[in-house]
This record gives sequence, structure tokens and C-alpha cells, in this order.
Amino acid sequence: MLFGLTVRGSIVGTRADLAEAVDFFARGLIDPTYTLRPLTDVNAVFDEMIAGEIEGRVVMDMSA
Repeated sequence: MLFGLTVRGSIVGTRADLAEAVDFFARGLIDPTYTLRPLTDVNAVFDEMIAGEIEGRVVMDMSA
């Protein structure tokens, strides 16, 4: 069985910027807006995205 993983980055910011952002989150200095949804909700998430109904980010839980 093959396992594929795609990691996407940003051309904005440096590795030091990323480390600083992760550190801010780890220390509880930021409170990002996100929801965790099971992968089975993927079609509903796309519908909500098209309708402009998503606030923040949606994280798809691949284990659910």
C-alpha cells in the first residue's frame, strides 16, 4: 500500500517566521478560528465553502 502526503507552503515569510508563529500558538498567545470535521463531511464542507458560510479554517480529520 502506498501512502501519499502533500505538504504545501507559502512564499510569504521565512522558516524563522513559521517557528515564531508555531511558538505563539504553543504558548497560547493566539486563538485561531478553526473547526475540526470528519472526512465524511467533505462534501458538506465544500458546499459551505462555496456558499461563503465558513468562518476561519476547516481541518479535515482523516482518522474519523
